[in-house]
Amino acid sequence: MKSRPTRTACMVAYANYFNDARIKNYVDALLRNGWEVDVFALGGVHSAQPGLRVVSLMSKVANDKALPYLLSQLAFLVYGVAVVTRAALTRRYSLVHVHNMPNFIIFTALFAKLFGARVVLDVHDTMPESYATKFDVPLSHPVIVLLRLEERLSAKFADLILTTNDLHVETLVGHGLPRSKIRIIMNVGNPALFAPRPARAFRADHGLVLGYHGTIAERLGLDLVVEAVHRALPSCEGLRLVLIGDGEFMPVVRRLVENYALQNVVSLNGWVPVEQLPRALAEVDTGVVGNRRRTEVHQNWMLPVKMLEYAAMEIPTIAPRLRAITQYFDDASALLYTADDIDDLTRVIKETYWDPACLDRVRMGLRTFNARYNWPSMETRYLELVRDLTGLGVA
Repeated sequence: MKSRPTRTACMVAYANYFNDARIKNYVDALLRNGWEVDVFALGGVHSAQPGLRVVSLMSKVANDKALPYLLSQLAFLVYGVAVVTRAALTRRYSLVHVHNMPNFIIFTALFAKLFGARVVLDVHDTMPESYATKFDVPLSHPVIVLLRLEERLSAKFADLILTTNDLHVETLVGHGLPRSKIRIIMNVGNPALFAPRPARAFRADHGLVLGYHGTIAERLGLDLVVEAVHRALPSCEGLRLVLIGDGEFMPVVRRLVENYALQNVVSLNGWVPVEQLPRALAEVDTGVVGNRRRTEVHQNWMLPVKMLEYAAMEIPTIAPRLRAITQYFDDASALLYTADDIDDLTRVIKETYWDPACLDRVRMGLRTFNARYNWPSMETRYLELVRDLTGLGVA
């Protein structure tokens, strides 16, 4: 006799669960609606709320070389198959929700699916374009072609594919994935955590604090941001930059800070748990994004999560005019500059410093953005998809 379906879900991610707001939002939504959730991911194990079990499979390998990076992900797959299968035998998952990258870790759910689980592939970023950007190779490179095959095989195994924006849908369909399987859940900030806050009152002569949180990688242009801060500083004496996060490009950023003697201007902080981010960003007046145009050249349509989290808090963001960004933000809801143009980035920083009233105008635009794109509506959509997929609603 087939066992009765249970409201038990499994999340699998080659990421640190405690630093990933997207995964935590899904988990919290399921927990509040009567599900129990197991998370198999990277990093340490912290205390978790009732109904949640977090299992660390291994530590992430931070490396800018392709082979060590791939071997680490393959090791995660092998270990994940064993651990998830063992858990599925007793937990009888109704849902396995797998987060890329890479896509192929969806096969950790192989036996869980045989036992009756429905499987979701969550494409945070399209893998061929992301790897082409990360390792700066053309989209025609043989490895990138293989990654498209890996993506199609992974998608075929999935019962449902989630992704983060309209341009990702276009890309996935262009890769041969069926549009009928794909749904959008945007990476918008959860107002339960990233709540709108009162604007920090300041005058230009008291300074302006820029903020960035997330991965420190060359493709994300933190060196361009530090260079622009250095150039703006002579006419913006109180300017400061707060960096929260880490990555393989951090040594380069540190050297720039030291070479320009910006130790009292640029604050370099490590990762903090998602729940602590609003407090860590308390002094920030505006976010800043430095994504290079190379992301767009490689058709890597990255809509920065940090920018969406700042938007939820009604913190304006200085951001490059890249297609993935201007698809959702315009001059009324962001402070835009020409990508890769340090002079133009410097100009926007200076203008913001000396005209802080512009931040109030952008906050009004962010309220319009948040009325249209917000986590409560995304959560409702996700729970409806889970119900349709598993036949299980709220408890």
